[in-house]
Amino acid sequence: MRLKNSFLLILTLAILGLFVMNCEGPAGKDGVDGVDGVDGLDGTPGVAGNLVCIECHNTAKKDGITGAYQTSGHFAATTLNRGGSQSCARCHGNEGFVETQFTGQDTTATAFTIVTPISCGTCHDFHNSLDFENDGPDYALRATHPVALIIDPTVIVDFGSSSNTCANCHQARTNEPYAANVAASAPTDSFTVTSTHYGPHHGPQSNLLSGNGFAELAGTMAYPTESSHLAAEATCVTCHMGENANGVGGHSWHTSLANCTAACHTGITSFDNNGAQTAIVAQLEELKVLLQTAGIVDDAGHVVKGTYPMVTAQSFFNYIAIEEDRSKGVHNPAYAKALLTNSIEAMQ
Repeated sequence: MRLKNSFLLILTLAILGLFVMNCEGPAGKDGVDGVDGVDGLDGTPGVAGNLVCIECHNTAKKDGITGAYQTSGHFAATTLNRGGSQSCARCHGNEGFVETQFTGQDTTATAFTIVTPISCGTCHDFHNSLDFENDGPDYALRATHPVALIIDPTVIVDFGSSSNTCANCHQARTNEPYAANVAASAPTDSFTVTSTHYGPHHGPQSNLLSGNGFAELAGTMAYPTESSHLAAEATCVTCHMGENANGVGGHSWHTSLANCTAACHTGITSFDNNGAQTAIVAQLEELKVLLQTAGIVDDAGHVVKGTYPMVTAQSFFNYIAIEEDRSKGVHNPAYAKALLTNSIEAMQ
């Protein structure tokens, strides 16, 4: 009997507990409202927030840029095999350029076994700001800062943010003979060519444009203190980009005569303005013959290894640097003319 009563008591308490747990009392009074937040900035009336992005980030524009890029030398990637080398990766492949832009070093930490070609993500990263109205379009370029020349880091060139991207790679990697010997504490009356590929490297455009890194031999022509193009604020982007049409301009980087006429040279019909390119080509040929006579250049136009008088080595350096600049002097006409004129006189 006692056991039965105890069971009934426990069962009753359990039911009461369930009843209490499932019942709520009346709601309390509402608390005091919090402080209002700060109003956001008004948007442009009638403009959706992402329209500023799709002005550039749209299929039509992307296809146009891609089509132009596929006609460029960068897309051809003919020198990609050098992109795995620690000393060459900075400019010959995507991985090396991205790494050295982050580290600020001239070489990569290690060699690369797999290298991908230069592509959109090589030069473009993230926008510094999305306030294009006040800050202007930055094109998300990762290399807009002024560039220290590899041959002399104390010389800083600043062609303007977009053109500085080009200057990172389009510059000499070897100093002219006299300066090279001084740096190596070697005699300065002669110079030894140890490689059949000796020269400033294959793209010294920034050096010619800025007037740095050549052998400024004494002669009848004075060297200009500033490039006429830089004085007119015309740099890489001015002439090599702009609107892409008829296979030039844009991301083809093939020089656009229309850009040049719009910016400065109204009315010209070719890049050989006033015969300037014709004159430079003639001087290059004249200097080449003198260098062949001196034995530093062979019949095929290649440098010959050996030890030469310093002035001969310097004259060759000027010859091959202007040859491999490939603008026929356009990047800095007066400077190119002075270099060749004085080199020819020195060799004569």
